[in-house]
Amino acid sequence: MNNLEKLHEAVRQIEETTGCRFTTGIGGVFIYPNEDGYLATNMKRIPDHKNGTYTIKFDANIRTMGHSMTAAGVKRLLDEISRTYNLLASLERQEFIYTPDEIDQFTEYIEQRDEQDETQERAESAYVLRAVPAEEAALFYSDESLDAETGCAGHFRIDFGSSGTDFWMTCFPHIGELCTKAFSDEVDQLIERLRKDILKDHHALTEYCRTHPEARLGEGHREDTFGFKTDTADHSHYIRCILTQGDYSAYCYSYQRDQLDEYLAAAEQEHTESEDGGMSQSMM
Repeated sequence: MNNLEKLHEAVRQIEETTGCRFTTGIGGVFIYPNEDGYLATNMKRIPDHKNGTYTIKFDANIRTMGHSMTAAGVKRLLDEISRTYNLLASLERQEFIYTPDEIDQFTEYIEQRDEQDETQERAESAYVLRAVPAEEAALFYSDESLDAETGCAGHFRIDFGSSGTDFWMTCFPHIGELCTKAFSDEVDQLIERLRKDILKDHHALTEYCRTHPEARLGEGHREDTFGFKTDTADHSHYIRCILTQGDYSAYCYSYQRDQLDEYLAAAEQEHTESEDGGMSQSMM
C-alpha cells in the first residue's frame, strides 16, 4: 500500500465508522459530519515549512452542547465515543505525511468520487415517478397543435395483452428531429427501469396505481386512469396508466425538458396575469 492508498484507506475507515462524508470545498478536502451523530471527526493539515510537506491528523469534537438525553441517548453517545476512540487510536499510530503534489492528488481523488456519487444519484433518481398538478394533465395525451411548443418528441403505447403478462410496445414519433439516438437510448433505459415495477405486467401496474391514489387524473378523466411524471436530465416523461384490462395498458409522452419547462412557466405566468386582471376588474 503506497502513501496515498494509506490515506484512501483511512477515509474508508472513518466514513464507515462514523457515518460522515469526505468532500471538497473552498480550501480543499473537509469532512461533512453525520447529522445524527453526537461527535464530528475532523481532518487537519499541518504544514512543515522546513521539509515542504504536510502532516494530516484526525481528531473529534462534540457537535452539540447542553443537549439533554434519555438513557438510550446516553448509551448511544457512549457507543459512539467508544467507536471513535478506537478509530482515532488506530489512526494516531500511523503517519500521514504528504507532499503538496500528493495533497493535490488526494483532493482530486475526493473530487472524482464526489462526481461519481452525483452521477449515481442522478441515475437512481432519474426514474422516480410522481403525480402532477391538474394543470399538466393535458400532457398525458396527444395534441399536435402543442407539439412544437412543448417539445414533444413522441409517445409510445404499452399493451400487456389479454393475459396481462405480455409486453407489446409501439412508438409514435411526433417531431422527427428530436428522436435522436440519445433519445432512443434514454427511452430504452426508461422502459428497462419501469419494467421492474409499474410496467412489469397488468397486476403490477394496477397495484402501483392503487397505492398512489394521488396520481388519479380525476375530473374529466376515466376513473381507471392514473398519471405519473418522471424527469431525466434532458427529458420529461408523462406516463398515463389505464387499469381496465383489455384496453391499452399505458401511454408515455416524452418532452424536451428545457422546452417543456419554458412552456409550463409561460402558461403559469399567463394564468397568474389572468387571475390578477380578473381581480382588478372585480375591485373596480
